[in-house]
Amino acid sequence: QDGAINDSQLNKFSDLTVQICEAAGGRFQFSTSFEQATERAKQLDEFCKRYDVLAVLNIVAKTEGLFTGEAIDQFARDHDMHLGKMKIYHRDNEGAVGGQHLFSLANLYRPGTFDSEDMRRFSTSGLTIFMNVPTTTDPGRVFREMARVGRSLRDRFDADLVDQNKQTLTDQGIQNIQAEVDRLAAQMRKEGIPAGSESAVRLF
Repeated sequence: QDGAINDSQLNKFSDLTVQICEAAGGRFQFSTSFEQATERAKQLDEFCKRYDVLAVLNIVAKTEGLFTGEAIDQFARDHDMHLGKMKIYHRDNEGAVGGQHLFSLANLYRPGTFDSEDMRRFSTSGLTIFMNVPTTTDPGRVFREMARVGRSLRDRFDADLVDQNKQTLTDQGIQNIQAEVDRLAAQMRKEGIPAGSESAVRLF
């Protein structure tokens, strides 16, 4: 989590692994040299820094407290989303590959969660819908669906769709985000770790 593994950490890991194998009566040997392993670790660290991207759409109310808990919950259910353990809503990934969720809906303001104990008393003036690009299989398709849900949320509550700088997000702005998501997905495929693949999910 703090970056590429170094020689000292790799040595400690190797020593520990050998001890475990010996205690179990087995043998262990790395399939590559430490030099190759640390070089690959640096490459993967750079890869993660380039592609660790969230695609985000924000929906803000024109009047304070517009989004009530009951209305949010009903909207989420209407769009196949459920309240998860993190106290935010998720559209689950039902495919065989990719991350657990396709995209998520959260409170735009701190703490970013919903009051799962009593949504009837909950209200907020802003919501955010987002997806993790590198862990999503076919992120371009998923972003199009997420954008459709975001527009639906805006229209149902007569709210404003804005970017991370709180500027109005036009259709052209959404298309620009779409193009960036498509570009990232294409680059990940080119580098041999496609978005949503087993390797991508492990890395991100």
